[in-house]
Amino acid sequence: MRVVILIPAYNSAATLGDVLSKCLEQHSRQALLVVDDGSSDDSIGIAKHFGVPYISHAKNQGKGAALRTGFRRILQSNADAILTLDSDGQHDPTWIPSFIRSMTENNWDLVIGSRMHDLKTMPFDRQFSNKTTSKILSFRCGCKIEDSQCGYRLIRTSVLRQIELTTNQFDTETEIVLKACLKGFKIGFVPISTIYHQGGGSSIRRASDTMRFLRVLVRSFFW
Repeated sequence: MRVVILIPAYNSAATLGDVLSKCLEQHSRQALLVVDDGSSDDSIGIAKHFGVPYISHAKNQGKGAALRTGFRRILQSNADAILTLDSDGQHDPTWIPSFIRSMTENNWDLVIGSRMHDLKTMPFDRQFSNKTTSKILSFRCGCKIEDSQCGYRLIRTSVLRQIELTTNQFDTETEIVLKACLKGFKIGFVPISTIYHQGGGSSIRRASDTMRFLRVLVRSFFW
């Protein structure tokens, strides 16, 4: 299976180097793609230092926009699947083989990392948010969605060729799950551990992300 690792990055100069170093222990440089979403730090310089392919947005557009830019580029290649992981160090690249093995052994179309098997390090508000959104999507999709918000996932390119993405923020990951489910693609999960850093975003951003989630959910009834 030909897999390309897609890493959306925004002001991640402090962590991106470690992420790239661990990815390069398993994949070649040409099997990686960094999409810098208008960072004001030296994130793009880190990508250049490691010699990996990159695309740079002139201004910040949102994580979803960065993902869509990367998808468009990779879909021009002969890749069979795209693995997405965050640039902030929360996703450990050593789990990559588990995603690939799970997809090939179970013939999944989309494999999502599930953080719900070990909640000891997950902040309570994230536990509540993830459990709530996952239950809502499970009901909408008619199948169990263990962790709807995890951005660590492996997606067959055949899935992305058959769904049209329209969102630009964190709701893009919800849009992918919904449209893949409604198209009849098979979704699986692999347990992963996640490293949480201090901070984690303001309550205002989390509130806006919740509203975007609800908007995508409502729109799904009209697709």
